[in-house]
Amino acid sequence: MPTAGLSLVGFMPREQALLHLKTACIAPDPSDQILEAEWLEAKNRLGTSTERAGNPEILDLPQEATPHLANMMQGWPQNFSMNPPPEFRMIEIAPLLAYQFVVDGPRSGHHCGTFSAPPSIDELLKVCLPDQPTEEPLQSQQLPQSIVIKARSLNVNMQAQGMIAPGVFGMAIGLSLPWVHVVRYNGRCYLHNGYHRTYGAAIQGATHIPCIFRDVPDAAAAGIKTDGTTFPIDLLESANPPTMAHFSRGKAQPVTLRATTRILHVSWAEYGMYDE
Repeated sequence: MPTAGLSLVGFMPREQALLHLKTACIAPDPSDQILEAEWLEAKNRLGTSTERAGNPEILDLPQEATPHLANMMQGWPQNFSMNPPPEFRMIEIAPLLAYQFVVDGPRSGHHCGTFSAPPSIDELLKVCLPDQPTEEPLQSQQLPQSIVIKARSLNVNMQAQGMIAPGVFGMAIGLSLPWVHVVRYNGRCYLHNGYHRTYGAAIQGATHIPCIFRDVPDAAAAGIKTDGTTFPIDLLESANPPTMAHFSRGKAQPVTLRATTRILHVSWAEYGMYDE
């Protein structure tokens, strides 16, 4: 079902903006004239550039986070055995570069609806760096020769396919790491994962957020795509790029978003064939 959200459509060129408002959003009047007026309104809403865009304050986690990190090492042992091991920081929210177009209000509320104002460090750690694997509700429909799995969360994904184990073929489903994730590329910091949680923390008064933090070698590793599904690198490296401040400080355009779900489909068949 449709959800209330925010869009940074004002940063898009006209043709991309109109397509975005027609496809990702639900417009009461989808005529080009009305949508162009909304796009111009969104452009005016952006205002001046965010101070220190891409250069947030980066702090160590406070001492009281140590027990939580110890629990994370037990809950996610495979991720703490990486070389080099992950780094965790407190990152200033507003200047973080945002290459994602939208945030979904109810999805943010699902994560952050119990936050105090402002959230305590304990509340932020539990939501932004959960110490145990989380579960997402799945719906499935068994058909004669296939099964369809549906998830509201796009963190649900196909993590292996083909031969899963000796004698077992198909698809393994899992969750992406549910951690807020910031990457630094070419001296600028991007929010890589956790847009809804970061937005939810910001509107409740948080100025910094705990996250996994790493440097990456190129734009692709930062998560910036060239297929039009994220903002392009030239905009993100410009003097007035999209940031989390645009989402959290009333500079994004209110929109009605089309609901998006993850669909995974596995099918099978059995045949007898003559050998050549």
